[in-house]
Amino acid sequence: MASETVLIQQSQPSSLDSGVFTWDIATDQFFADSAFARVFGLDPVDTMAGLPMERYLNRVHPEDKARVAKAVHDAVVSGHPCQQNYRVESGNDFYTEIMSFGRCFRNTDGTPAQYAGIVFPVVPVVQESVTLQDLCGQAHRAALKSGRLDIARTLRDVLEDLSDEPAPALRQHHPH
Repeated sequence: MASETVLIQQSQPSSLDSGVFTWDIATDQFFADSAFARVFGLDPVDTMAGLPMERYLNRVHPEDKARVAKAVHDAVVSGHPCQQNYRVESGNDFYTEIMSFGRCFRNTDGTPAQYAGIVFPVVPVVQESVTLQDLCGQAHRAALKSGRLDIARTLRDVLEDLSDEPAPALRQHHPH
């Protein structure tokens, strides 16, 4: 069977996936809505009740953490808006790239009081054509990695339908 080609176009962040947050700097309580909690892999009840800022920073990818902390610090000190992209652990060792917009607000004596903003999950931009078989292969590997063998089996069957050759044997992925 001939392989179909699918064009992937740039995706804009979806407002349905956006999450809002506010950080009370004096009490170190960081409040966020359920969309934000989903992106960060946290319990929405906890995020709506407030958690220390450190709980959120612990969800930031280790390679991005220092840069994110410095950018937020600089925004608090300067009062300038902060916009950045970084990766957060959204659960099961999967990282989601997000775009974050935030700003620190000061009380009447100029002391930083609240830092508020919004985050959007970012879908990677693929500028070349990819085949349906490639996309199903990526989904198959992700299903194996996440332990979803039922989905992996279905995707393996789809891959066999798209290919003249049998799909790879089904085995569970064990991260190192």
